[in-house]
Amino acid sequence: MNKRSPNRRRFWMASWVVLCIAVAFTIGGLYQFYRVATQIYEPDPSHLAGEAQQFSLSDNSTQYLHYLQGGNPPPDSIQQGNTNAVTDNLSSSQNGNQTSDQTGAQSGQPGMQPDRPKASSVRRQALAEKKSKKVETFLLLGVDSRQRGEQARADTILLATVPEAGGNVHLLSIPRDTYVNVAGHGYTKINHAMSWGGLALLKRTVQDFIGVPVDHTVLVDFEGFRKVVDKIGGLDLKAEKTMHYDDPTDGTAIHIAQGQKLSSGKLALDYARFRNDAEADTGRMRRQQQVIRAMIQQGGKPDNWGRMFKLADIVGEHVKTDVPPREWVRLVMSYAYNKPEQIKTLKIDGVNRISDQDQLWYFFVGDGERQRIHGVLDQLRRGNA
Repeated sequence: MNKRSPNRRRFWMASWVVLCIAVAFTIGGLYQFYRVATQIYEPDPSHLAGEAQQFSLSDNSTQYLHYLQGGNPPPDSIQQGNTNAVTDNLSSSQNGNQTSDQTGAQSGQPGMQPDRPKASSVRRQALAEKKSKKVETFLLLGVDSRQRGEQARADTILLATVPEAGGNVHLLSIPRDTYVNVAGHGYTKINHAMSWGGLALLKRTVQDFIGVPVDHTVLVDFEGFRKVVDKIGGLDLKAEKTMHYDDPTDGTAIHIAQGQKLSSGKLALDYARFRNDAEADTGRMRRQQQVIRAMIQQGGKPDNWGRMFKLADIVGEHVKTDVPPREWVRLVMSYAYNKPEQIKTLKIDGVNRISDQDQLWYFFVGDGERQRIHGVLDQLRRGNA
């Protein structure tokens, strides 16, 4: 008995050492995540209620928000219009008027659309849900700014519904060429809002287009995305088709063979950005969601657990968000063990075509589809997944 006592003491001492190391590692990890959360935190300077006072809105705004929420359809004068009226409205919208849009995605023709819902109405909806809200809405943006001082451009726009206590995350990809009304600028592509008015204007535009409040925003630049994929060892995902596209004006050079593994950050980014085919933005949205799932799957492998601190450093340098640090850490802890199949995708239907008015390429979404998407997101926000 006495002979075994030293061994027992060594065993318990070793156990305590291991436990202390584990506790220290856990505390260090939490500190690291909190430090990064503090580094990437940028409070949202915009106040939607104040913004609403800066723009004159017609009575159609309230009518259309009621329509999106399942009420009576807007008047016929809002829903339909002849070709001459369409041309006149598109022209006036480019001068700052907010009275034109597309009829329906089924026809593929831009027509008249009601004014956007009042920002104050969306704000009131967010405040009413705040006490009982189980799900938050995040606007996730992949941005690219190649020149010093240049306003970042939103190349990827995703809307995510995220349960506060963990669970399934639903992603909705919004094509960057979606034809929308940008306050103060008329009807144009949705990603132009970022170039003209920064994050505040893009957030407002997305809220007006979808009809639900956006709780938080997260910006990730291209360089950060590439570094993260490189750090986790590439993605276990193969290209579904051959892709070739060059644009000397911005340095884009995409060359991927069918079946090629996305073994680097550049390949993964090129795969997610490519849209030079018949599917255009529709195929691009699908591939973006494939890449997100593959990143979650690859990042969760045991080989990458030891790289979490280095990944956190990359995040600190290339991500900006208005999520407060403590809430960010809580989200990280809640979703640390999520599986790729817990990422659910939502699809927005529309038509890719060249406008007859300005000869530019747009993604047109009909009013019926906007109402459907609003209903789905509203149910998710209420916790009815």
